[in-house]
Amino acid sequence: MLTLNEKRALALNAFLAAIKAADPKEAIERHLSKWLEEEGVNVSSIIPIAVGKAAIPLMQGLLSVIPSEKLKQKGLVITNRENHMDIDGAEVLVAGHPLPDEQGLIATQKLIEIISDASDEDHILFCVSGGASAMLPAPLDSISLADKIATTDLLLASGADIVSVNTVRKHLSKIKGGGVVKLAAPARITSFILSDVIGDDLSSIASGPTVADETTFQDAENILRQFHIWDKVPQSVRDVLGAADEETLKPDDPRLFLTQNYLIGSNAVSVEAAMNYLSEAGVELLETPYPLEGNAREEAVALVSSVSAIPSTDQVSALVTGGETTVNLIGDGKGGRNQEFALAFMLYAMEKRLPHEWVCLSGGTDGRDGPTDAAGGITDKDSFMRMMKKTRNPVPELENNNAYEALKASEDLIMTGGTGTNVADIQIVLI
Repeated sequence: MLTLNEKRALALNAFLAAIKAADPKEAIERHLSKWLEEEGVNVSSIIPIAVGKAAIPLMQGLLSVIPSEKLKQKGLVITNRENHMDIDGAEVLVAGHPLPDEQGLIATQKLIEIISDASDEDHILFCVSGGASAMLPAPLDSISLADKIATTDLLLASGADIVSVNTVRKHLSKIKGGGVVKLAAPARITSFILSDVIGDDLSSIASGPTVADETTFQDAENILRQFHIWDKVPQSVRDVLGAADEETLKPDDPRLFLTQNYLIGSNAVSVEAAMNYLSEAGVELLETPYPLEGNAREEAVALVSSVSAIPSTDQVSALVTGGETTVNLIGDGKGGRNQEFALAFMLYAMEKRLPHEWVCLSGGTDGRDGPTDAAGGITDKDSFMRMMKKTRNPVPELENNNAYEALKASEDLIMTGGTGTNVADIQIVLI
């Protein structure tokens, strides 16, 4: 029989296995090598670009595979501050995340200049990873960056899912919703995409800069109304959505013939890697709902209910799933959706008086849960008492969206640092 600490270590190691499965450098090297075998003889004058939280390793992998004589110029990398580092062969620019900022605006303008100058002899390799949507702010001319930031802030605080957020972003941007294809034509584009969107809809990942968009300006307005923030967003945003001149790139646009998109990693692949790790460790895998996409607290409660129906045995069993939950901000505390999930699971497990000795882990594969330095949280049956001994009552902390401080008090934060990848979240419950 494993001790509680051994179960915690097992869950953490399974989470690390999930992160490793989404290693962007390995993924891009594998896919690019195959692509070069098929297309390389006909490809030259390559313009390498990588954007998002995994942009650094994606560019490193790209430059390790593509022969230097095929490159037209140095690479361009746009990533967030936590993952920033200088690399040979590329210019690395920093952009804000999760909210866009002025540095991102400057970086995106540089990208626009590069792709707009491309000719029909050029081939753009465009590597995309999670976070790229926020890191590529290029508001339409009538919208200021401040207005776009305010709109994004309102969407995130309202509990809108990533697909809804990106639908609105597309219609306030010059490059999202296929805008990169419009700007780069007549150059060819091959895009390699590391998915942070559940279901891997390519038009939603990073708001689909190289993918056709079937949503409309009316859809964007409807989303703002659905989440009751239409009257709160800036007037310039309402004006644009209400009287659009040109729609985003649609599936019948002939410029799409110049573009190829390849998916190179996803949440489902990482969930499978965590399951494989646990299975090889002798853990019984139990059927678990996938994906988790609702409110973090509600999804945690539902998972506790699933566990409560499982008979207790001496066998260590696991429920493994993933997804991207949301949080309704009703307090002013510090935390993220994974920390909120782990804390809510703990509280409801106590309320339900689960008969199991349990461990619950919820973590973001990028190593950054919300605006914090933690990847998420890992709680167990003793976490409550550890919090109370540090005078942190988890009930009001959860109500104040202050999961970070509660989990910090009980030493239940997961601290991986920036991982260089992002394929949404992983949840692991051991019983």
